[in-house]
Amino acid sequence: MNYKNLIAAAYAAAFVFIGGCSSDDSPSRTKIQFVNGTHGLGTIEFEANGVRHVLAPRAASPVVEVDSGPLTVTLRSEAGAAATRVLSIDETTAFLVSFGADRTLDVRSIAAGPEVPAGNTAVQYYGHSPESLGIDVYFVLPGTDIAAANPSNPAPLGALSTLSASFAPGTYEMVIAAAGKKTILFKSAPMELRAGQRLTLLGATRSSQVVTPQPIVLEPGAVRSLEDSRPAVRLLSDLMSGTGLQTLIVDGDVIAYLPSPSAASGSFHITPGTRMFEQIGSLPNGAHPQEILAGQSYTLRYRQDGFGTYPVAYVGWGFFPAIDYPVPAGKARIRLIVENVQRSNLVKVDGQLVSYTNQALGNAGLVIDRDPGPVSIEVFTPDTDLSEGIVNLSLGASHYYVVRFLSTTGHAGPLPYPEGGPPVQRHREVSSD
Repeated sequence: MNYKNLIAAAYAAAFVFIGGCSSDDSPSRTKIQFVNGTHGLGTIEFEANGVRHVLAPRAASPVVEVDSGPLTVTLRSEAGAAATRVLSIDETTAFLVSFGADRTLDVRSIAAGPEVPAGNTAVQYYGHSPESLGIDVYFVLPGTDIAAANPSNPAPLGALSTLSASFAPGTYEMVIAAAGKKTILFKSAPMELRAGQRLTLLGATRSSQVVTPQPIVLEPGAVRSLEDSRPAVRLLSDLMSGTGLQTLIVDGDVIAYLPSPSAASGSFHITPGTRMFEQIGSLPNGAHPQEILAGQSYTLRYRQDGFGTYPVAYVGWGFFPAIDYPVPAGKARIRLIVENVQRSNLVKVDGQLVSYTNQALGNAGLVIDRDPGPVSIEVFTPDTDLSEGIVNLSLGASHYYVVRFLSTTGHAGPLPYPEGGPPVQRHREVSSD
């Protein structure tokens, strides 16, 4: 793996948030969040005390509250691998799930860490690997030659070592090198460390020579509240060009980081009211006001389609209300999402016209309730009758389905569209073939 591939792999890693408990919380309860930290090996199902979450790679579950003490967690991969772990939890612990090099499932706890030194940033680095490769970690100013620098760790880090350090606010790069050597295995993009921030990064090694970058940023307290009256927002990035890391800023504060292309953040909670949302990738998208209502859930989708090395064709930004629950008794519910940046589309269900979508962002909220059984959904262009794709489903009662068609030039393959839902609801995601 060459240097450019390492950097590309870093951009493909996930950034998610872990919410710890506040001092007002009951000591017998704790908030935890599951993170799929796999190396691109598919979806994982988490089950803890009867609550299930199905997460795509690099996705995070909502924060859930459970009793403190032993917790039985069962993990299942789409390849059939399964593992059960009994975890001892406390109110400052969250859990990360990851595949090892032998493709087995494992769980790791990430503690919230000590208090942040006044005026500084506390940084924790967790090395995670089934191997014992020793590494050195450097936090340096951008462009620094590590040949003349000392590592931030006092001793080489092994497979399950932890580095804790603090730094003055500023912009830094994280560089990983083989222990005792200056051979760079991984170099992060510049990252801003702010006063009072606690930053946790996970690094996963996968061979004796190469560090597979899997940095995960955990900021305890980033999930503001679990109250039902607090609105939940999720950021979804559908980037068609290599724009690198995406950052979501709300009212001037960094809330979420996303890789590209096609990724989703975990849900996070913010205060109701008019909030200013700004997304920054290779190009800033500008700040957009959005009225956020109490008790509602929103999906914020950012799309940036480009031809060549920089985006030129289309920039889209929009909020879409989350799925309405519950599904009517005895029915199946379909949410149909059609996006075509070049032209409008017709939508047919079992051969009957149900929608004429507008150009660009298209119809992002068409909800259809149907009797259980087979159904065929097709999207095509009205001027050329060119099919954009067809999906055939067998609907189950009380099930929720998200069907998404995406086209940039008239006919293109699908991208995943993750959605959230209560654990009691069965949920499927399908895309056009």
